[in-house]
Amino acid sequence: NKNIPIMIDAENLPDIEADARALKQMVSNLLSNAVKFTDKGMIVVQARPTDRGIVIRVADTGCGIPPEHMKDLAT
Repeated sequence: NKNIPIMIDAENLPDIEADARALKQMVSNLLSNAVKFTDKGMIVVQARPTDRGIVIRVADTGCGIPPEHMKDLAT
């Protein structure tokens, strides 16, 4: 409903062994938060192969996380 463009940059990815349900849930949560906190701009989903698997990044032009809350992310 927000009309926020989502750019997906994920080509030539190798097959990986992973819990498909958990992977889908993680990406869904990241996208949901990106949409929730982005009022204008865009969202970029990027996936890149590494020597250990795949790295998935979700970036947006939203308000971001206040510095005082950053310490709570790893708990």
